[in-house]
Amino acid sequence: MSGKKKIQIRKPDYFERFQCSASDCTDNCCIGWEIDIDERTAERYKKVQGELGQKLKDRILREGEDELPHFILQGERCPFLGDNNLCELINELGESSLCDICREHPRFYEWFDGLTEMGLGLCCEEAARLILESPEKADFVVSFEEEEEEEEEEEEEEEEEEEEEGGRPRLFASLLEARDTAFGLLQNREYRIGERLALYLMLAEDIQDYLDLYGEYREASAQSARSCTDAKIQPVEIRAIEIQTAERILEVVERYGRPEFLSGLLCGCRKEEGGASDRDKVQEWYADTLQFLCTLEPVSTKWPSLLNRLMEELPLLLEKEEAFTNYFESREYEYEHLAVYFTYRYFLKSYFDCDLLSRAVFAAAGILIMRLFAISRFAQEGKVSAEDQVEIAKFYSRELEYSLENLAAFSEETWFSDTLCSERLIEIMLLPGMGAAPLLSDERK
Repeated sequence: MSGKKKIQIRKPDYFERFQCSASDCTDNCCIGWEIDIDERTAERYKKVQGELGQKLKDRILREGEDELPHFILQGERCPFLGDNNLCELINELGESSLCDICREHPRFYEWFDGLTEMGLGLCCEEAARLILESPEKADFVVSFEEEEEEEEEEEEEEEEEEEEEGGRPRLFASLLEARDTAFGLLQNREYRIGERLALYLMLAEDIQDYLDLYGEYREASAQSARSCTDAKIQPVEIRAIEIQTAERILEVVERYGRPEFLSGLLCGCRKEEGGASDRDKVQEWYADTLQFLCTLEPVSTKWPSLLNRLMEELPLLLEKEEAFTNYFESREYEYEHLAVYFTYRYFLKSYFDCDLLSRAVFAAAGILIMRLFAISRFAQEGKVSAEDQVEIAKFYSRELEYSLENLAAFSEETWFSDTLCSERLIEIMLLPGMGAAPLLSDERK
């Protein structure tokens, strides 16, 4: 016997406005990407006959049993991208023949129990334009769908009913509330964007303390289950720890929802740092971070030279920072939108691996690096257009977000190096009067 299960669907308010700009796009999604092919589509391609079928066999490679097959690039081009930059597969087999990535790009999806979230990836210039363009605060649209639920799932839900809040596991529900609080911090325009990012990092630090304890207990439980001893950690113990973790996270959320707490937190941080307004600290952080980015595997051959140029120009760019801040003040919302985008896309992944902090650092550090690219453009041209911002965001996203190896390296750097540690980043965000500081000062709008 099966029943109906209600699924919540959440997406950004601009999601349905997305339309590929096709020939008007300055980029091409079929150039510079090694595209994985889902198994269902790969099986369908095996059945294609004739000259196209033979080309599919010749131009698809599976490097290992556990690896998805992928198209073999010709230079940087997909082998099915014609000289006219049109897709041979669409022309011959129709759009329904495309693999999941080609069909859905730049859309992304995250599936949780009772919740599906979707969005647009920043690596696409049309998506980046939609993400950045509005001066209004980003919002999300929620709808509901029903899907069939198997009897076994219904029984499991009944067994866990006491541990759930609103139909969801309590830990997941607490992280949802925490993310809403993060959105509130990042969109609080009483503070400058640097202060908002600093508060977001502090929130993530406080939540991470409890996720660490829960993660350690969960890992101990997994090891216990694999051992041959009788002293095993029981599922009921894990659920109890999960509930306690959720309760502690909600206490953190409540604190960060109080304006007086936020003001006191910022004042306290500044007192701790004393007069640390040395431009050298800012320059050192940027230099260390740029050097780290240079160690990552580039997606584009242009990326290393762009990073090296920033490092060479760094002293000059920091001298231009205050002028850029004054110039860009009315468009500060663009960095707010980027912070919300990264938080929406990555925050809830911490439910699965208990790693929230590296994702908050990924958002904050990424915004500072993209802002440095904008300062470089400002130093060269005396202005930064909306198109410039789209190009910068698209390029950064492609290099960092769309390489699993680079994402993993970024997370590791957050945990095991001083370069991207959250404490250092918070200090940089709150330094008055130097480096990042006119943008990241204690002035209010």
